Amino acid sequence: MAGKPLYRTLVLVLSLLGMASPAYADGTEYFRYRDHSGTLIIDSRLPPEYVKHGYDVINDQGILLKRVAPQATAEQIAARKQELEEQRQREQQLAEDQRLLARYSSVADIEASRKRVVDEISVRLSILRGNLRSLKAQIERQQEDAANAERAGRRVPESLQENLRNMEVQVEETRENIRARKQEITEVNRRYANEIERFEKLQHLRYGDRS
Repeated sequence: MAGKPLYRTLVLVLSLLGMASPAYADGTEYFRYRDHSGTLIIDSRLPPEYVKHGYDVINDQGILLKRVAPQATAEQIAARKQELEEQRQREQQLAEDQRLLARYSSVADIEASRKRVVDEISVRLSILRGNLRSLKAQIERQQEDAANAERAGRRVPESLQENLRNMEVQVEETRENIRARKQEITEVNRRYANEIERFEKLQHLRYGDRS
């Protein structure tokens, strides 16, 4: 039984050689692949279990018509994904470097840009802090009005209670906005620090140490 695939291969090869003349060419296609033992097989059909290992399609004259590569393994697929991701990161970094060099001519330019952005956020932060102080003052006045009503034995008006609830909500929203602006300043400083570090590295690569 072990000799039958090899025998079949030899028969097919001899047949193909015999049909090498155009007079015998009939356009039939054959599959050429290796079985599990490594024996080269040429047959008119391709067993499904060998598809993933790759194969050739040849005509009846033995001429290669198509080559199907072996299917990639899980490790090969993972390696290819990693390679593509690293390439994407390199291309992204190159684009960012080009924008950085096009936008700034010196570290002083980057520092000036950072200061402008931080100053703009600081103005908004100052306004929010002023709003917070104003809200707290209003709450204190209305709380005093409510306390006076209770001491006089009067019922605290519902409108006053509603105003106090609304202002408490505004106070919390304002505090959250203040926290967000502070975080924004931190992020801006961090981003510009990274840009300065990258800019200096690019300048060193471009011009070297001129000191």
